[in-house]
Amino acid sequence: MNVNANGIPLLRATGSQHSKDGQITVTLEPGINKIEYFSEMRGKPMKGSADLYLANLVGEKPEGVSFATTDTELAAWSKAYEDEFATVTDSRIYLKAIPSQLLFNVKTFTVKAGTDYRFVFENPDHMLHNLVITKPGRATEVGELADTMATQPDGMAKHFVPESDAILFATPQIPHGEKVELPFTTPEEPGKYPYICTFPGHWRVMRGTMIVE
Repeated sequence: MNVNANGIPLLRATGSQHSKDGQITVTLEPGINKIEYFSEMRGKPMKGSADLYLANLVGEKPEGVSFATTDTELAAWSKAYEDEFATVTDSRIYLKAIPSQLLFNVKTFTVKAGTDYRFVFENPDHMLHNLVITKPGRATEVGELADTMATQPDGMAKHFVPESDAILFATPQIPHGEKVELPFTTPEEPGKYPYICTFPGHWRVMRGTMIVE
């Protein structure tokens, strides 16, 4: 079984995240939280359901937590969550770092060309991360420039964002538990635009693709 909480993978059926006793730790945010699960075998979805229980450290219902009691209420809460936290809406792009994995929570997202958005990047990880969008085919170039900044005394002050005409958008390095909101206008030219974290070394694995249509 695979479990996500607020868009962050918590448990996967294989690999280092496997939990032998079936217990995982979930950090809940104020407001509506979305916990979802799915099962698959060799990459294909499996039918069936599983029982999920939410409890504090002593096995009791967490204080202040409420659950939807009807399908109508669940649908309303789900819509409210998606309206606030969906990766892309008509006016906002929302991405997160995945704790302890050097990954963004989505590998691709699609936006409209030449459109004004509010870009939100959140970092629940304990390492510093940023998000830099580059011109097509130039992510490696920007990442290698960022690596050289590790030896420069002002590299951190510049948030490891190099001076390059290949960069279309960049956030500062974001500490644990914080987020940044910046205006962003997507390129007029449709195509696939890479995004990376330019903290030295991170860009090699912490990357994705913005598809402009």
